[in-house]
Amino acid sequence: MNGTHRAHLSAITVAALSASSAVAGTATVSDGFEAVGRMEYTNERAHLGSTSLKSDPASDARKRGAANTFFTGVADGEVSLWFYDDMGGCSNNVSKSQVAFIQTGAGGASTAMLGVITNNSPCNYSRRVGTTYATTNIARSLGWHEYRFAWSGSSLTLSIDGQVAFNGGYPFLPDSISYGDVWAETVWTGIGAGWYDDVSIRLTTP
Repeated sequence: MNGTHRAHLSAITVAALSASSAVAGTATVSDGFEAVGRMEYTNERAHLGSTSLKSDPASDARKRGAANTFFTGVADGEVSLWFYDDMGGCSNNVSKSQVAFIQTGAGGASTAMLGVITNNSPCNYSRRVGTTYATTNIARSLGWHEYRFAWSGSSLTLSIDGQVAFNGGYPFLPDSISYGDVWAETVWTGIGAGWYDDVSIRLTTP
């Protein structure tokens, strides 16, 4: 992504909380949104404010890929973001692979994902923990939805709009959140668009 996009993704919030005092601990975040492909800012829809970040691989194959937000890996943290679901691939035949995931470094075993992968499940949200994909029991619906990734110690909870999609072991310290049509060409095919907004990152430091 070029430098003109650095200042815009509607709300990025980072809070570092100290367990021992009211003084904030140390947290870092990068909002450069370096991308594998190309995403764009749009005023078509927004969760808050007037713009969101759009992944639109159907309009241009060069727009495949993801935006990334980096932060310091700690043992207790939470990341949330909002995704707009237009029901593509469930209400029509336009396949979609739009996901968000946290991970450490290059991922693999540390990858934890929520999103829409219509080739996995057209009308329910999908998840991935480590290298295992699964279908959640959460049905897709039109509109904005909050994806939340919360980890503490060696456990992880993934939720969508407050509904738990996964709760289990997770012995990693994630240091990034990525969102877009990742894996759409190599694992899951999809050309449907996705909209992302209001990334929030909370890191608790000792």
